[in-house]
Amino acid sequence: MMGDTKKGRYLYYVHKCPDAGKQVSIPESKIAEYFDSEMKRISMSEEFYSDLKEIFKSVLQEKESSSDHEKKVIFSKLANLNIKKQRFYDLFGEGGIDAAELRDQIDRINLHIKSLEDSKSKLVENTDSLILRISRILENIRNMPKIYISSQDEKKSRHSQRGD
Repeated sequence: MMGDTKKGRYLYYVHKCPDAGKQVSIPESKIAEYFDSEMKRISMSEEFYSDLKEIFKSVLQEKESSSDHEKKVIFSKLANLNIKKQRFYDLFGEGGIDAAELRDQIDRINLHIKSLEDSKSKLVENTDSLILRISRILENIRNMPKIYISSQDEKKSRHSQRGD
């Protein structure tokens, strides 16, 4: 949709329907009326808001506890891989393997280490900050209709003061 001013005063939005090959002009006031009525229909009760927060909190806390276990497993695997790398270096130093074999083994181990580091970085670190962000998002969603309606009231008030 594109805005189009007609007669220097009225704002229309033009919708070009590619399927029908038609163009429809819709006055801004009609779009505003539609949004006003839809925004009035949106509501989130305090109980629903609280329940959602608790659900997110419990899911994140559960995820964090499973992340703690996964972190321990990853740290253990990383320690074992570093020991394995050291053994290959020792084996090379003793003449048990040549430089090409050492390079292949170290590269393979480093790939595995990188994969584990990537997995570790994706684990949930701080659920408190996530819970706070989710609470803010839910609060914004809950307050969205009020904010929208008050902004529209301010806009209407400014228009009436200017004589629009």
